[in-house]
Amino acid sequence: MAKSPASNDTLELPDAVYEELQRLRDLIRSDTVKRELWGNRFTAADRRKFSGPEKEVLKQHHTIELWHIARSTPTPNQCIVEVAYAVGLLNNSRRDSLLDALGAKPRAGKTSLGKIDTASSRTGLTALPLSRLLIL
Repeated sequence: MAKSPASNDTLELPDAVYEELQRLRDLIRSDTVKRELWGNRFTAADRRKFSGPEKEVLKQHHTIELWHIARSTPTPNQCIVEVAYAVGLLNNSRRDSLLDALGAKPRAGKTSLGKIDTASSRTGLTALPLSRLLIL
């Protein structure tokens, strides 16, 4: 499958990483995942970034858009990784390796699951919000 020209962080990826991103994207593109994010992963502050009731917001936005808006993650590909991690499809080690492949810096402070990220806290690195970009 050809890599998407729509994302700068996709074009230079190894094929195995690109294929994993596609697989994860397919797994998170469900109403179940959107409801899980809205009800159990997003904070009240995240939900306030949307206008309208939950049902309308979930109908209007796909999973990656929801994460991008709620968490200000910069690319769709980084969003894919963060959503997959948030709903338990990735462990922390695999999340970090995919974000490294995307050229994303580690996030300081709390991870998407609300746990303290001690590695980035120790280094003092501040990262950009995460997201990823594949053609939806």
